[in-house]
Amino acid sequence: MHFIISGLQIVLIDLLLAGDNALIIAMAVRSLPPKERRIGIICGAGAAVLLRNDGGNRNHWLNVRLSGTKANRDGIGAVVRIESASGKQWHTVRSGSSYCSQSDLALTFGLGSDPQVTSLEIQWPSGTKQKLTNIAANQFITVDEEKGIVAKSGPSKN
Repeated sequence: MHFIISGLQIVLIDLLLAGDNALIIAMAVRSLPPKERRIGIICGAGAAVLLRNDGGNRNHWLNVRLSGTKANRDGIGAVVRIESASGKQWHTVRSGSSYCSQSDLALTFGLGSDPQVTSLEIQWPSGTKQKLTNIAANQFITVDEEKGIVAKSGPSKN
């Protein structure tokens, strides 16, 4: 029997809300017996695989979720730029990042040994720009387009 991977879904998510992301990977597999190879009938599907980070997170991180008011409510299309002692990073809020799946809309920034983010800038799809400073590491924050940081929480103890 011949097998052909016909689709792959990958989801990045912090399952335990502990600041360490996991990957969920699923594959759609076509099984093509000799008689059916010409017509490509889908005969089966692959199982999902969970790859967890159980080694603990010894580095610092910041998780940022956006809440749009003028822009769309999830901030899709917004660009978030951060700066910490060891450098600069940026992410864009996207949906549908993989075939038939979606990762969390919150953005996770790895900070290494840096205890804080010195600058966080958001370019919202509406054109609004925000700048926040001196944000402690190892927390989940929600940033409202008009109000700034509206929620903070630390990692889960699971």
